Amino acid sequence: MSKEKNKKEDPVVRHRYESDMTRQERRQVEKEKLSSMNWKGKVGYLWTYYKYVLVIAIGVIIAITIIAQTVENAKYKDILSVAVNQPGVTFDNDVFTETVNQAIGTGEKYDRVSVDSSYSMADAESADYNMVMKFTTVVAAQSIDVFFTNEDIYSHYNDQGMFKDLSEILTPEECAQYGISKGDTYLDVSDSEWMKSMGIADYKPVYLTVIANSEHTDKIKEFIKLVEEGK
Repeated sequence: MSKEKNKKEDPVVRHRYESDMTRQERRQVEKEKLSSMNWKGKVGYLWTYYKYVLVIAIGVIIAITIIAQTVENAKYKDILSVAVNQPGVTFDNDVFTETVNQAIGTGEKYDRVSVDSSYSMADAESADYNMVMKFTTVVAAQSIDVFFTNEDIYSHYNDQGMFKDLSEILTPEECAQYGISKGDTYLDVSDSEWMKSMGIADYKPVYLTVIANSEHTDKIKEFIKLVEEGK
């Protein structure tokens, strides 16, 4: 059988215009076009002829992902939120949260300890404006319970009334044990062996403070005991 005869019997070639083809024939033509292209050509072809379909599909995927993440995150309950200013070079967020959660967690699946070690404020005067705004916003949103920081940043925010009087959340016995007097708003944990093992900070002194609007008093007390006694 001649090539010319084969060509005549080809059901796709019989149609002069694509508009005359059936859906199946058009799919076959597109399949043949794509198979002859490299990956760049395929991407260009798909984008040229199907850009709106692709944009919609990508948008739907992104929306589904965001909704799924939102629903999943809504299940979690932060039992303690910790922030670390100028974390040590060996500080590991995952190790910290897992260790603390095991020590003071409730055992409930969706209860969690969170930590934010992204703060890098050496002193109030040189601190980056965006960093300061982030810290102030997060504090106002009651998203920090405990804040590890250096002396300069502590002094600056303590003057603004940002930290809680520790004698108000600890028992008289605990205050005596940790050297806390009425009106003290920080605990010097520079010599805490547990803190050193976590690599929380490389500077001294290291102050453990409690944000004034925090409501997780019981977990804060347990955390202070962990830091001071390692248990």
